[in-house]
Amino acid sequence: IQRMAQELSDAEGGNFRKTATEALTEAAQPVLEKAKAFVPVKTGTLKRTLRTGKVVKRPEKAGGGYRIDIGKFKGENGDEDGFYAPFVEFGHGGPAAPHPFLQPAFDAKREEANQIIKSKLSEALDRALGK
Repeated sequence: IQRMAQELSDAEGGNFRKTATEALTEAAQPVLEKAKAFVPVKTGTLKRTLRTGKVVKRPEKAGGGYRIDIGKFKGENGDEDGFYAPFVEFGHGGPAAPHPFLQPAFDAKREEANQIIKSKLSEALDRALGK
């Protein structure tokens, strides 16, 4: 994937952000949907507030590239209703055992997400090279 991304960035004259945003946003959807299927439900707030974040460029000292967060917990009015998600995912000691839902969702959909990214990068590379 990294080689394809570099070739595409070169072919697009360095304007790779749009392609990365589209690829990562689409690839995040299967993981998000699986997380919603796995999340434990008491009131429904956590499931309702699961979102993806914006695609951001990582600093070169952190390895560069782009990333998208899956598991933003913002309510419709912008407040952080699902702030307790890490306590559900990892537990918090005492009687609160972990109930993972994000990591299992990522593990279940990792290959599908990678295939989406590869496909989107390949399509964009073909367009940039006029194929």
